[in-house]
Amino acid sequence: MPVSRLSTVEKAFRVLSAVAEGPPRGATALGRELALDKNAVQRILVTLEHLGWIQPQPPPSIGWTLTSQAMVLGRQYGAGLRERAHPYLQKLAEITEETAQLWLIDRGRFVIVDAVDSQRPLRIVVPIGHDAPLDQGQQFLAFLDPAQRSAYAEAYPMEERTVERVRRQGYYVTRSVPGSTGVGAPVLRGGVPTGAVLVVGPSSRMRADVLTKYSSAVLETAQRISEIS
Repeated sequence: MPVSRLSTVEKAFRVLSAVAEGPPRGATALGRELALDKNAVQRILVTLEHLGWIQPQPPPSIGWTLTSQAMVLGRQYGAGLRERAHPYLQKLAEITEETAQLWLIDRGRFVIVDAVDSQRPLRIVVPIGHDAPLDQGQQFLAFLDPAQRSAYAEAYPMEERTVERVRRQGYYVTRSVPGSTGVGAPVLRGGVPTGAVLVVGPSSRMRADVLTKYSSAVLETAQRISEIS
C-alpha cells in the first residue's frame, strides 16, 4: 500500500521556497501568491522561524527572509565529492587563470557545488548553490542519451552532426550567459553524465583558440573527478 504524502509538509516547503526565491513579503502576500489560506501561511512562517529557517524583517519593514540555516544544510549537498574534487579545480583555475566550476545534476537541473574563482579583475563568478536547467549548458546536452536530449530539443535544438562532433571531442562550449563563454566536460559515473567541470570567463578572453587550448585541461580534470565520484 503506497504511503500518502503530508500536505502540511508540502505547504511548509512551498512557503519556504517562496521566501527563498522572492523579495521579503508577509503572510498575506505569500498566501495570495501560493493560493493558500493567510492564517495557515502565518502559522507556517512562525513555525519556520521557531526552527531557525527564516527570520522577520526588522520594523517597520514587513516580510521574511532566510537565515544561514539553509546555507549550512546546503553545504552538505555533494560535500564528499566537493572535498575530493577541490584540489583538481584549484589546479585547473591556476592553469587557465579563469574561474573553474563543478556542477552536479540534480532532478534534471545543474547545481553548482564548488568553484575556484579567477583572480583577474574581470572575471565570471557564480555563487555555490546556483541552479540552472540542463539546456543552459547548451552543447552539454550532446552527452545525454537521445531520449533525454529530446526533452530539451525545443529549448536548445542541436543538429545530429553537432552532437556527434561534441561527443567525439569530449568537451563542449556554452555561451548561455551574455558576455561569458565556458568550455566544459562531463563528469561521468558508469558512463552516465552526473555533472560537469567548466572553465568560464569573459567572452573577450575566451576566443576559439583559447577554448581549444583549455579543453585538454578541462577534459583531464573531468576525468580525474569522474574517477573519484
